[in-house]
Amino acid sequence: MTGDAKPIVSIVLPARGQAFTLARTLQSLARQTVDLDAVDVIVVDDGTLDDSVADVVKHAPDELRARIVRHDVNRGRAAARNTGLAAARGDIVIFLDADSWAVPQLVRRHLDFHHAARSPSFLIGGRQEPTLDSLPALRPGGSQPPERALERDVRIDFGVSDPSNVRIAPWLYAYTHNISLPRVAATEVGGFDEDLTGWGWEDVEFAYRVYRQWGSDGSRFSYDPAAGCYHLMHLRNPDEMSAHAIKGFRHLKRKHLHWEIERLGTAEGHYLAGLHEYPRHLSGFTRHHAPGALEGLAQAQGNGRLLWIGNGVLGMASHRPDDVTCDHASPPSRENLHLLGVDTPWADGEFAAVISIDVWRMLAAGDLCRHVQESLRIAGALVMVCTDDASTSADPAYLIAMARDFGLATSRSPFGDHGYSVSIRHAETGPAS
Repeated sequence: MTGDAKPIVSIVLPARGQAFTLARTLQSLARQTVDLDAVDVIVVDDGTLDDSVADVVKHAPDELRARIVRHDVNRGRAAARNTGLAAARGDIVIFLDADSWAVPQLVRRHLDFHHAARSPSFLIGGRQEPTLDSLPALRPGGSQPPERALERDVRIDFGVSDPSNVRIAPWLYAYTHNISLPRVAATEVGGFDEDLTGWGWEDVEFAYRVYRQWGSDGSRFSYDPAAGCYHLMHLRNPDEMSAHAIKGFRHLKRKHLHWEIERLGTAEGHYLAGLHEYPRHLSGFTRHHAPGALEGLAQAQGNGRLLWIGNGVLGMASHRPDDVTCDHASPPSRENLHLLGVDTPWADGEFAAVISIDVWRMLAAGDLCRHVQESLRIAGALVMVCTDDASTSADPAYLIAMARDFGLATSRSPFGDHGYSVSIRHAETGPAS
């Protein structure tokens, strides 16, 4: 296709090798149920060592407006998508992969979604995982294979079919094998993070930045399985992919120091439950700290640096110059992180103590265990403060019993008129395994 009309939608396809699957992806795009004059396809060759990708684009179906942009060296998937984004001319950008066989209505579903949206929005399309037995149905002229349990969208297993989950955690589902958003919106957040050069997490990180850029408005994100594609099977190196994913995961967590990302790695069901429930609890904790009580706690920890976690701690007079706060009642910043204390960026033994005020009371079992473990990694003690009457809140005796069963040393003190604090440290004999 050689028309000069400005396209409505640009489709960005990063590729490194994979000529076989790329050819089938382009064939599927040539069969879309939209006017192909409105579609601009950009294949970004990310340092392929031969001309195989260029040859596929050269021989793409005539009705498809496809062009190629080349990297001289392999720069990674994030950089390839940014190159495609910079070359895009359409108002809407669809990000697919070179192994994504698009169903005939894929582009139409993406366009209809954005035309109906009242504000810039983000569509997450479906993706099936066909086996070799099903792939013959995807030949030109074939019908779509039937859905089988083994081949269904893997994200169904962690809640993508529930719109409330997509609203509360869209980044969890936003795999760039099939997403779309306005080109301006993708550009405004700076595109993809090119520090993520390996496989994995560059799409999650991108979607999370879009989510925060839009004021954490999850209503702008939607999942549409009918805007679907089939993930064409090809050989990969799972060990290499896992190594890249681990590196990317740590980069993501250290870049976004917020509890929404801090808890990533928790089993999906527990992760989503916390995203649904924790905001309500965080907003419900009051700031009625007993005058002088926190100052006394701080003095009891000696002269070292302290990490304070809790609502209202940012402006307390008991702070020392080097103290750090995680005050969820004050705006987040590099000086005031909205972390829960389950996976933090600080070094071993960096603090004399972590003083956790009320927030720990809402944590599910897995998060509470991580909070205790992480606190005793970065500090000599964890002081867990309950500002409410123990008869109507967390039972200190139960907390102490759990810690002692795990081989930890504890002590309890009153806090204010009716609260308490429990200090937890490693016993001299070391923690239980």
